[in-house]
Amino acid sequence: MSKPRDYFHFKSTREPLYGFVDLAGTGTGIIDTPVFRRLHRIKQLSHAYLVYPAAIHTRFEHALGVTRLADLVSKQLSFDEDAREIVRLAGLLHDIGHGPFSHLFENVLEDINREKVDHDRISMMMINEDPDLWNIGGQG
Repeated sequence: MSKPRDYFHFKSTREPLYGFVDLAGTGTGIIDTPVFRRLHRIKQLSHAYLVYPAAIHTRFEHALGVTRLADLVSKQLSFDEDAREIVRLAGLLHDIGHGPFSHLFENVLEDINREKVDHDRISMMMINEDPDLWNIGGQG
């Protein structure tokens, strides 16, 4: 059974490439968590801005753009509203585990932990264990 959408918790955020990205309910809760807000400070292209000064896109902006594209694709594929919401949230959360310096940081983590540690693994850990993310859905 589908949950009613929470239109009292609605945000429309401007993403530089695709325009406005509309979020409601769970999506607005996610972007307000500390673990997601930190993506404002992580550059999508790591140090590329040192050579290309306009390359300053952040992981936050990237996540919003992916969310917008995920919604367009799921709509084109005629997904029902529940499936579209799942795809949007997956797009929103897909890079939440990135650290500073983007993929370069994964090498540091691998050296410290002596095992492969990438942003996908960290993303899953954050999604499964971060209390702020869990409290959004009332599971906490």
